[in-house]
Amino acid sequence: MTELEKYIQTYFGVSNQDLTAISSFFKTMTLTKGDFFLKTGQRSDKLGFVQTGIMREYVYLQDKEVTI
Repeated sequence: MTELEKYIQTYFGVSNQDLTAISSFFKTMTLTKGDFFLKTGQRSDKLGFVQTGIMREYVYLQDKEVTI
């Protein structure tokens, strides 16, 4: 069982059959330092869960990166 499946099972208590169906909509995506999940102006059609590590969200204001 993946970490996502454990999370779904713990908080939503779905059946194994439903869990399998839900899991089929997800795929693993690995980002390394410097990669972007989404860039300014792009519209997202994804939902992400961080399994390990951290992500940072920021914007440029007056030519400076500002973490939000």
